[in-house]
Amino acid sequence: MAVARTDAPLMANCIESHAGEAAPVAIQPLGADQLTLFRDHLLRLPPECRGARFGMSVGDRFIRQYVTTARALSTTIMAYVEDHTVRGTAELRPVGDSGSAEVTLSV
Repeated sequence: MAVARTDAPLMANCIESHAGEAAPVAIQPLGADQLTLFRDHLLRLPPECRGARFGMSVGDRFIRQYVTTARALSTTIMAYVEDHTVRGTAELRPVGDSGSAEVTLSV
């Protein structure tokens, strides 16, 4: 399935939830200045989860380069943030010049 690429953010505002005394959570787009949060999330994944996410065994160096490439490709990244820490992401990454994109998830 082809997905049309757009420069408009997927969500204009954060979706926030405040449950009792629990820390606030939000689903929000990550900007270029927040990619360290994305990198740190991926680096926290244990080896078996990294393998499931990337389809192969990857080390820290690969993840750092992947995040740099995400910025260069203008990848759209939505993050589930809990207590100022990214706990899950959804990425929409352009594939070639065809207007197609790849969607990936990590938690």
